[in-house]
Amino acid sequence: PSAMPLQASARQGAFVLEDLPLGAYQIYAELPSAGSVQAELARDGEVVQVVLPAPTLSTIEGHVVDAEGSPLAEAWVMVAPLSFLDRPDTAAFAPVLTDSDGAFVLPGLGPGRYHLRAQGRDSVAEQWDVAAGATDVLLRAIPAPAQITRL
Repeated sequence: PSAMPLQASARQGAFVLEDLPLGAYQIYAELPSAGSVQAELARDGEVVQVVLPAPTLSTIEGHVVDAEGSPLAEAWVMVAPLSFLDRPDTAAFAPVLTDSDGAFVLPGLGPGRYHLRAQGRDSVAEQWDVAAGATDVLLRAIPAPAQITRL
């Protein structure tokens, strides 16, 4: 009823939302576009069980290059759904390492838009709003800001 997203707790192979006020709810796994189910609580103490469709998983593929356009090998590429950025306590996906050609593949991504960040030894690259399924992402790394040491 408040239109605020709620996070379910994992319990015995299911996800549980407890002590909800009466009203209508849209239940979804992370992204509403991945498929949702409507549920309504009409009586105190009512329990409603829903089964959600599993989203089709895809990848994001691309290359990381340095400022001159040369492949950046052994850079860590991290990904997080844009919806995670306002919830820093939510775990993102495991980072992947670029190969000798600077190529990377980020697997197991649900439908939606993502933020990518590549971190090389002394460089960094970012790209916002990348769609799951993208196959030609180019991250151009720039020198990382110098670290400030306090004396």
